[in-house]
Amino acid sequence: NRFYNKNAYQLGFFLTDPLLFHNTNLMVEWTRVDPFVFSHDYSIEDNYTSYGAPLGPRIAPNSESWFIRGDLLPSRDLTLSLRFFSEQHGDNVYDASGNLILNVGGDIEQGHRATDPIGVVFLNGHIVKTQQIQLLITYEIAYQLWLDGWLEYDRIDNGGTNAVTHNSTLGARLRTEF
Repeated sequence: NRFYNKNAYQLGFFLTDPLLFHNTNLMVEWTRVDPFVFSHDYSIEDNYTSYGAPLGPRIAPNSESWFIRGDLLPSRDLTLSLRFFSEQHGDNVYDASGNLILNVGGDIEQGHRATDPIGVVFLNGHIVKTQQIQLLITYEIAYQLWLDGWLEYDRIDNGGTNAVTHNSTLGARLRTEF
């Protein structure tokens, strides 16, 4: 439980036709990123990012996530997909002026400082919980021409501000790949 032990874990499986349900897929994935992973103690230029995006799992340090996906392929041209994503993130604690008062290793751009404790606690700090559910439909109209539609719902519960945010998205697009 020391800040310099930087580990990330990812386990998952992808099954085709699970339990003899034909033309279906099931995917389950668990990811955990310990505090201070991808950050650097001396310089933010040396953190494990490219243009501000982490070079690894999409979740921030001091986070854990679950991803579950089920696909139904009723015909060669049609795919239905239901996806669920859940994440818990331990965010650093700031005062009203924006000054860092508790560094729990939750920010990829803030490394461990000499004044921070050596020991870390996973999911310490302000807990931010995110849940997302998506329904996606893809239909191949013609060779290499697809019509995609989706319905998405997000819920973010920020323990630091006690704010709960809800977002819904409905969309469609026509895409091709040649």
